[in-house]
Amino acid sequence: MSWVIEQIHQWELELIGKIKKKAQEYRVIVVKLSEICINDIEMKFTDLKEQINQIGEEKEFNDIDVIYLRNQLSELIEESKNPSDMCIKKDSQTFGDISIIASNNFIEVFQFLLD
Repeated sequence: MSWVIEQIHQWELELIGKIKKKAQEYRVIVVKLSEICINDIEMKFTDLKEQINQIGEEKEFNDIDVIYLRNQLSELIEESKNPSDMCIKKDSQTFGDISIIASNNFIEVFQFLLD
């Protein structure tokens, strides 16, 4: 009977090791996705700043420009509050499996990171 207990213990250690390895892989993916998202937001802020500077240099602000720039800024502020739209989905069919679900903007990047 003790050999059965030992096999269960060995199985437990192997499973814990696999879960720890997979968790670390997912952490790396989430960090990379977050960095990409933050860089994307920074580029959008830079582009918006350049648009504002260009319109300011032309000294031709009109209501349409102001509304457009305000909307762009509002979108960027919202995006920066939650830079990466990701969640974890647990697989109910297999023990210990999860998936990272990323927003449509990051699906291609996510697939690249998994390959």
